[in-house]
Amino acid sequence: MTAQIDASEVQRLVGALSADNKTAVAAEVGRMMNRSGMSARELKIALELVDQLIADSVATVRQSLAEHIAESPMLPRQMIERLIADVDSVALPIVRFSSVLDDTVLLEQLDRGDDFQVAVAGRENVSALVSERIVSVGTEQAVGTLVRNNGADLQAGALNHAMGRFPESMEVMGAVAARPGLPLETAEQIVSLTVSEQCVRTVSDMLMETLVRRNDLPPVLAEDIFVHGLERSIASVIKDSDDIGQVQALAQRMHAEGRLSTSLMLRVLAGGDHQFFLAGMAALSGWPEQRVKGASDGAGLDGFRRLYDAAKLEPMMFQAFRVARDAVNSARSQRNGVDEPTFIRQLVSRISEEYSNISPTGLEEVLARLRRRADGTGGGSRARA
Repeated sequence: MTAQIDASEVQRLVGALSADNKTAVAAEVGRMMNRSGMSARELKIALELVDQLIADSVATVRQSLAEHIAESPMLPRQMIERLIADVDSVALPIVRFSSVLDDTVLLEQLDRGDDFQVAVAGRENVSALVSERIVSVGTEQAVGTLVRNNGADLQAGALNHAMGRFPESMEVMGAVAARPGLPLETAEQIVSLTVSEQCVRTVSDMLMETLVRRNDLPPVLAEDIFVHGLERSIASVIKDSDDIGQVQALAQRMHAEGRLSTSLMLRVLAGGDHQFFLAGMAALSGWPEQRVKGASDGAGLDGFRRLYDAAKLEPMMFQAFRVARDAVNSARSQRNGVDEPTFIRQLVSRISEEYSNISPTGLEEVLARLRRRADGTGGGSRARA
């Protein structure tokens, strides 16, 4: 290619090539357009070649050009529009890889079917606006592709919508479970869905392992996921959240759904999950959280008893809560915390001694599950408050 070549010469040379040669030229031009340091003259000639190749009657030539030129930021808008308006095999690489497409153009492509939805969902970056639209109208494959894409801006509401549309889809549910940085609300919801009767038949062991691996749920969760899975999983999901607002909102929602059971609250307290325990007791009792904190953290027993009664938890379990509260408050005063398995085993022993002459309904079950937690939790973790 020399400086003497003009537009008419480009047209003549391209027209004289066979289809196979044009395909090779299209690939080379595409690679050229992705290189940096092109002179203005070189860019002009390259764009003239592109213009001729876009107009070629052979679809494979245009497809080869699109595949190799899609990521170039130097394509004029007019050429991009011509390529996008072409047959699917030509348009799809542009939709999937071109960095110059704005949200308006991308939203228009979603109406062209599953292949285009998947192409948009798999782009390096997908805005929240486009993500929400894909979640709303996309096929199962498109939504799964979007959720697996770490470059997609997916808020909790969009993730929850995706799960709501495809609650029995391994494609979507598996992608949500594996997504890094899963919001607390979404983690709680996916665990709820995967242990529900609706999903038991379709959620595989692989999905459960993914939830454990990617969301810090303890491996022992798999032991009783279908028997006590919901309660156990919720306690695990909320344990390490630092977002107080999320924890409080979760407690309120669970209370409204009747899911703040006596056994769950004891497991939360025994695990040192102080923030959720306060939020849960505030939701159950209707007390302000500062008053709940004073009753729970204070040395006196009368305030804690009034709080417990206001929360309407099972009366015969009060002594177990009292023992757990005292043990947790003592652990919180230690600078380095307490080895969690050891702490829970000691707590189970104390509660058992307290109830040596009493056998309240449900206590043995709760203690058994606390023992399994102590046996299955890694020794490096700490009881936290």
